[in-house]
Amino acid sequence: MVKQGHSETSSLNILKRILSSIILTLLFLVAKGGVVHALNTDSLMVIASKPTVSLQDNIKEQEVKEEAIRVENARLAAIEAERVRMVAVWIAHPAGNNYYGGQCTWFVATKRPVPYGLGNANTWYARAKAWGFPTGTEPRAGAVGQTKYGMHVVYVEAVNPDGTITISEMNYDYHPYHQRTITANPASYYYIY
Repeated sequence: MVKQGHSETSSLNILKRILSSIILTLLFLVAKGGVVHALNTDSLMVIASKPTVSLQDNIKEQEVKEEAIRVENARLAAIEAERVRMVAVWIAHPAGNNYYGGQCTWFVATKRPVPYGLGNANTWYARAKAWGFPTGTEPRAGAVGQTKYGMHVVYVEAVNPDGTITISEMNYDYHPYHQRTITANPASYYYIY
């Protein structure tokens, strides 16, 4: 019986060592960022893995970052190219306020630089567009608005969150100076940016 008890104690010690080894292995894996997938206590096997980031994942991540940088650089280059182009347009058509005082054209020319030679209010949009100025039908703060019926220009002070625009103008409806808020109707104005 002594031998049997000794044998049982020996087997128990061996089992304790194996379990300690398994526990230490699990703790090591977890400490190193590993993930324990399964613990099979019948066969005393541990199935675990350490997460890895593949070289392909690193390359893909780097490619995404490089593409974002390329897109941003292209956007900045386009802005700079537009600025350089506008400087050339202003040099070719110098700004100045040689418009007739008290008229809407004169007032807008006091609000922002516009080249002399745009003519009467009804020719501003077509001439500015022909000279290469950016134009469109969407209001923007700082833009010149020409009424689509032609005989008036305004300065866009603000585009408001509710979809209206605040404009300032001169010589409209017998007002020497007038500021009003209107609906931003695309059928009403052409804009010079």
